Amino acid sequence: QTYQHASEEALARADEQVPFTLPESDEPTLAFEVRFDRSTAWVIDVDTTNFTFVQPGTSADVVDGYAYIFQDDVLIGITSNGVHQLSDLPPGDHTFTVSLHTVDGAQYTLDGEPLSVTETVTVDPT
Repeated sequence: QTYQHASEEALARADEQVPFTLPESDEPTLAFEVRFDRSTAWVIDVDTTNFTFVQPGTSADVVDGYAYIFQDDVLIGITSNGVHQLSDLPPGDHTFTVSLHTVDGAQYTLDGEPLSVTETVTVDPT
């Protein structure tokens, strides 16, 4: 499930951080891809290891939660399944950041650094 609009509470907690204290072999990883899909326009696919996406209202373990998706420093969605659809992406450069958060909205960190990935996508004019 993808949440197109974040709640005020989720926005307020987006900067809170929750450190992981896990063995290095169990640390979550995070990657994503922004791709054009002719049937749905633009899609962001989030890929993780050692992290489980959970549905709202589900009790969570230490490494469960959601991915927050930012476009050009604006929170555009929260996904609990690793997929987010964009209806439109105008031509030009766009910076996307995906970060992992607890079910309460606090951002996970590893070694004091936010668990997030940032990529720039260039959309050519058609």
